[in-house]
Amino acid sequence: MDVQFDSNVVIDGRVITSNGSLVSYQAALMLLSKMTSRSKAEEVADTIQYNRFSDKVYF
Repeated sequence: MDVQFDSNVVIDGRVITSNGSLVSYQAALMLLSKMTSRSKAEEVADTIQYNRFSDKVYF
């Protein structure tokens, strides 16, 4: 098993993992973007004001 220490979110095939509480939002938005669309993820990010607590890109 390869552990990645330098990434908040790791996508490995069909598995998405994240390393912490606020990072879970980043992972969830990334998953939403992949399952629906980037515009839907942006809509949710705007609604929860994601940019107020993180500047990490989730696409």
